[in-house]
Amino acid sequence: MDWINDFTKNWKLKTAFILYMLSSLIFSMPISLLFKSILTEIRKKYIISKALQNIDGILDRLMYSDPFLKLIDFIAIFIILTFFYIFFLLFYRDKIKSVILFLDNNKTDLNDSNELSDKVFELVDENEKLKRENFKNIININELYKERDTIFHEIKNPLTTLGGDIEILNARLQLKDEKTLRILDRMARTEKRIRDYIININYSENIKTKKLDLSPICFGDFIKLIKDELNAWDKEINFSYDLKDLTKHIDIDSKMFLEAFVNILKNSDRHAKTEICINVFEDESHLIVEIEDDGPGFSKQALENFNKPYFSENPLVGNMGLGLYITDEIMKKLDIDMVLSNNLGANTKLFIKKL
Repeated sequence: MDWINDFTKNWKLKTAFILYMLSSLIFSMPISLLFKSILTEIRKKYIISKALQNIDGILDRLMYSDPFLKLIDFIAIFIILTFFYIFFLLFYRDKIKSVILFLDNNKTDLNDSNELSDKVFELVDENEKLKRENFKNIININELYKERDTIFHEIKNPLTTLGGDIEILNARLQLKDEKTLRILDRMARTEKRIRDYIININYSENIKTKKLDLSPICFGDFIKLIKDELNAWDKEINFSYDLKDLTKHIDIDSKMFLEAFVNILKNSDRHAKTEICINVFEDESHLIVEIEDDGPGFSKQALENFNKPYFSENPLVGNMGLGLYITDEIMKKLDIDMVLSNNLGANTKLFIKKL
């Protein structure tokens, strides 16, 4: 059957497939009709020869049976379907198989040229180009990271010196001039702002590759973890919990969770009027930590964009828009769902899966 492959060598696959199927019909139709007519004639002659005789043998019962009549009717369809299958296998062998083998780790050469092989070559070439470009981009990004780290390092050194000098001036000079005090205070806040920028940028880029230190912790120890953190805050924060069994466990990286938890508290502290409330409770499958303040709440833009880096509604007052983004990335890494909403003020719920 190589003639059909040679004949359709430069044809589109769809057209070649149609020709293969038409060829199967051309071959199968006369053969199927021939087989059907042979079986029909055999049965006819057998019945005539046995017309005046008793029907008692196995062959007699077969010739007169309904299944044999159905076989005669079905034989043509069976032969046509068989030829369809054979010609489909030929089409697969001639037009598709070599391409599949080529894609399977380049186990064969693509000598035949057809529509599919041409597309595969184009895709393979495009993939190789993308790989080369991606490799170049990785090298360029690594170089940029090195340059950035060098710049950050060069900024940190004078910042450290500046911060120390400001502390010395405040401690030794005992200044009473309000203008000078305001200048020193502004210098200290600016130094801290730049330092926080550097820390947050580095942290936001490293959080996805940071290794987790997960370990089981019972509800009781988790409550103590939160209480110990709240005791270190100058501002009084209302804390309550409603848990039936304090011996149940969750799996968590306590240090990383506290980093995210503190970010949420800092955000609430900036916007709360008088009160921040924390409540820990549970449902059937989660331990839930709720943080709520009595501030203005989240804006519509904040609810839509809190998980995007550098989104800030107040970029001119020292907010670089990484706090909630970093918090969300930490929660994702810990497999904790963080849900932001507005109730009395801003409301944040953390859903931690129970063990």
